[in-house]
Amino acid sequence: METTGILIYYNQVLTLSGLLLAITESIRSLAQKGQVEQVAARLQKRQDVIDQLKVIEKRLTPQQRIQKDIWKSIAPRDKNSIQSLVKSIRKVIERVEILDMEIRTFADHEREKVTGELKKVSASHKLIKKYVPSRMNTPGYFSLSI
Repeated sequence: METTGILIYYNQVLTLSGLLLAITESIRSLAQKGQVEQVAARLQKRQDVIDQLKVIEKRLTPQQRIQKDIWKSIAPRDKNSIQSLVKSIRKVIERVEILDMEIRTFADHEREKVTGELKKVSASHKLIKKYVPSRMNTPGYFSLSI
């Protein structure tokens, strides 16, 4: 793989990583507000970006195996460009990881809240089942007598 191809690869990864960061930030904002329905839609967009990153990575991996000594043949100026791109990508991915932890915290809080509400509903449901049995076993005090 020529140097230009490597630079194009890292530029594509950086662009998609930036998009991933933007989507993750919007997910965090929505999760913080408790807007679960919108979070689900954004998670799908995020997964699409991750899938695109995987496709790009698969394209480069076989070429890297073929040309193991490629780094030696790259010009110093291009090496600096590649290292700069890699550094930028790492910063973006680190920020995404931090946001993911924050989102997970919000999601855990929402899950606990829903679980608490479910316990209340479940307790009420048990109470209702106790005093309103099925149609087959309707007690006399529930039936209308004429």
